[in-house]
Amino acid sequence: LLHIESSSPALRISNTTDGGWSTGDVIGEFNFWSTDGGGRSAGYIKSIQEIGGGSITDGALTFGTTVYGTNSPIERMRISSTGNVGIGVTSPNYLLHINRSTSAGCWAQFTNSTTGTGTGAGALVGIDSNEDFRILQYEAKALKLYTSATERMRIDSSGNVGIGTTSPSSYGYFAVDRGAPVSADR
Repeated sequence: LLHIESSSPALRISNTTDGGWSTGDVIGEFNFWSTDGGGRSAGYIKSIQEIGGGSITDGALTFGTTVYGTNSPIERMRISSTGNVGIGVTSPNYLLHINRSTSAGCWAQFTNSTTGTGTGAGALVGIDSNEDFRILQYEAKALKLYTSATERMRIDSSGNVGIGTTSPSSYGYFAVDRGAPVSADR
């Protein structure tokens, strides 16, 4: 048990290596171990040298977890030295980069206290196993697209599409409103 109490508490881990850093070198780490029969690592947080730089360090933070029934944790998430976050990818290209190592779907789920947290709740954004981009709204609510903080298009929960109107069902299945509404039925 470690307890640090102060008006400015700090815990510092220092690596005494002076130069010679290579890509992937561990600068410091926290490991989480179980004391079952094999003493297995359940996960880690590591600061690593991201790009080989001799005496200059450019640390990335990596987070690893261990799959049930295995003995070694693998990297699941990384915050690069530039601040990009990668989930399932070790070289994130953007502020958030999510990758699945198989051709299965790759999804981000958004839920709240009203939608619940199950697999069929809220909304999903991602790519399916055919690499098609999808937006799934599981709730009986509209899908809305905005530009310049103004709603421009809506697909309501019945599948009616409106462009320039917030109530496409009052015009038919498809409505465009640019002063005078134009509508079409299926």
